[in-house]
Amino acid sequence: MLKLQVKKAFYDWQDNILRQAGEVIEMTQVRYDEFTQNLAKQGVDVDDIVAIVKEPKNKETPAK
Repeated sequence: MLKLQVKKAFYDWQDNILRQAGEVIEMTQVRYDEFTQNLAKQGVDVDDIVAIVKEPKNKETPAK
């Protein structure tokens, strides 16, 4: 699953919801690829709409 930060509001037709700027969402790589292609057909770059949230590779529990 990819974690994405919404940069510009868009209508998520698959989930039937308006995604707001600042919202963090998750989607599969397959859905992300489809989303990217659909935006490209409309002349929109996916990087203008969402940003992939980088998660740290080392998910150690914090020391107490």
